[in-house]
Amino acid sequence: MGSGTTELRNPDATAVQQALGCLVYPSTTREANMDDFGKLFDNDPAFIRNPFPAYARMRDAAPVWYESSSGVYVVSRYTEQREILDDPDTFSSRYMAGPSAIEQLTSLASQLNTELLGLLSSVNTMDGARHARLRRLAAKAFNPAAVHALEPFITTRCAELVNRIQAGQPVEFVREFAAPLAVEVIAEALGVQGSDYAFFRWCTRCVTEVTSGREISAEVFTEYVTGMADFSVFFRRRFEELRQKPDGSPLARMVAAGDDGQSLSDEELLGLCLTIVVAGTESTTNLLTNVMLRLAVDPDLLAVCQMCPPTVSVAVEELIRLESPFQGFFRTALVDTKVGKVDVPAGAHLLLLFGSGNRDEAVFCEPDTLRLRRLPEHQHLGFGHGVHFCLGAMLARAEVRIAIETIIQRFAAVTLDRPADEIKYRNHLISRGPLELPLRFAAV
Repeated sequence: MGSGTTELRNPDATAVQQALGCLVYPSTTREANMDDFGKLFDNDPAFIRNPFPAYARMRDAAPVWYESSSGVYVVSRYTEQREILDDPDTFSSRYMAGPSAIEQLTSLASQLNTELLGLLSSVNTMDGARHARLRRLAAKAFNPAAVHALEPFITTRCAELVNRIQAGQPVEFVREFAAPLAVEVIAEALGVQGSDYAFFRWCTRCVTEVTSGREISAEVFTEYVTGMADFSVFFRRRFEELRQKPDGSPLARMVAAGDDGQSLSDEELLGLCLTIVVAGTESTTNLLTNVMLRLAVDPDLLAVCQMCPPTVSVAVEELIRLESPFQGFFRTALVDTKVGKVDVPAGAHLLLLFGSGNRDEAVFCEPDTLRLRRLPEHQHLGFGHGVHFCLGAMLARAEVRIAIETIIQRFAAVTLDRPADEIKYRNHLISRGPLELPLRFAAV
């Protein structure tokens, strides 16, 4: 390793790294090709696996461009993204999942009774004073002390999951480790007991399927309506139980939280629970899976982490930037405005590509390289920025750090059980991570 970067000594590793978007792309790859940019919305598997070369071309040729088929302005540079996130009065979060969700939400609203309509408005889709109030109260429940209190559970659960892995045998890491850990930690935070895990996993899947930023099938939509109803019944019962007998969980603190003598309503609590479920399971599963993928193709990084465990936290932070578990979110212009040099009309939807902004060469030195000595000269956008910065960022970091430390203490090496270019990624516009990750672990 040199200058804090990670480079593989294996001569075949260059192709692997390039496939994963881990190398600096030469300027010859940056010729503008708007058809190539359009693949962002076309469910193209190769693009989803490695969008970063196209992102680089966007930043060079069209940092703010209008994608006519979807009716979306795509913003690919860090500076413009930060400016938009810093101006919630001009750019609303009301349609965070994008224009494809608007018609679906309208249809959904017609199918829900009054008690369930509040579920359509999470803290992530609110603006102004209402958002500030709910976020302030939710932040009390997920403060550093609360996250620290969850660490013993995370440590125990990681050890149990590692104990199920047999050295030399194939492991599908998403299904057997990353997804269960993420769901069960959020379940613990929300006071869900082990006997209810199966139900909670089902509700979580129903919720996350409709946040893809893409059109969803009628079957998924119907399942979501059912899941929301069951989610509401379950958590309304939990709220009442916690009012009678608080258990010290973050959810119990949210139930007890008040602002100027006014407690959160059940509808507000349900919206917060939905936000926590989506953000806490999606981001953590993607991040942990991407870190393990990187360790599997980067033996130098694995060796450094094993020799110097504090390096794990540094590597995780760099991979949040490099891989961006959430590739971006939508904002809606409330007035006629300008982004960069482009006029944007009121009502227009903008997709802020955090995955591109986090590799902006105008901001980050050697942006496509994992640098363990990177100075925090700029804050990455892996968990967003501004008033909507991810509430669960601290918890996600803790989960992934503990999981990686547990795994690398138990095993000497990890390798892919399939060529890197055959790994399937989730068909998701907003959330990016492998759908499955086949690995093999070598005993110490």
